[in-house]
Order: sequence, then C-alpha cells, then structure tokens
Amino acid sequence: MGRTNVRWTKGTPIRILLIDSDLKILGTLCEMLRAQGHTVFISIDPETSLLMAHQHAPHMIFAGVELEGSNGYELAKQLRELPQTSQSVMIALTHSNDDVDATYRADAGFDDFLLKPLNFDDILHLLNCAANE
Repeated sequence: MGRTNVRWTKGTPIRILLIDSDLKILGTLCEMLRAQGHTVFISIDPETSLLMAHQHAPHMIFAGVELEGSNGYELAKQLRELPQTSQSVMIALTHSNDDVDATYRADAGFDDFLLKPLNFDDILHLLNCAANE
C-alpha cells in the first residue's frame, strides 16, 4: 500500500468512503467503522461516489467491483484521476480472486482487495496496515 501522502497514525480517526450496491453491506460496515471513531461516507452509484470523493477527500476507499448498472473497475480508474483521491488507499470488495479479476483490480488502481462476504477483522487489519506506526 504505497500511497505515502495519505497515511495516518494508527488508532486515529480517518475519512472512509464505502461504495457498494448492497445496502446491507454498506449499513453494517458504516456502523462498525463509525463505532471505531472513523468518519464514513456511503454511496451506491458512481456519480455520487465521485461527488463524495471530490468533497471529502477520503483517506481510504472500499469499493465494490460489481456495482448495479455500472463497472466498479471503471469507477476506480475515475477515482484515481481525481486529485482528492489519487493517493487514497483503495480496496476492492469482490466475490472473485481469479487471475482475470486480479488483473482488472491492478489496472484500475486498487491497492488491495477483500473477498465477500466481508470479515470486519480483515477490514481493521487493512486499516492498521495502511496507517503509519
């Protein structure tokens, strides 16, 4: 996770953008991350995601790659082009970890991925790994 200018100190609150078309996933993650003291923004579509990214400059983005009616990989590429998120840590939320999916994730600019169904301990681990020690 080589995005050096968006690092934060482990244990401090950060801005997180959650993007997925599954409202249950968004609600659960939002609740858990806010309980950890983080500022969380949620979106279900590319247009809102880009607007929120522009307005809030999140430190970290968790984005589903299977978005309803759109392509999460294309959205990730657009997020990488924004000055506010070009250096954000971006994590793909996916059902697949085959070679094709891994290539798409890398080409889109994702730093890492999590397999669905999500495990909150894995999310906390990624948050801690991305933080400065």
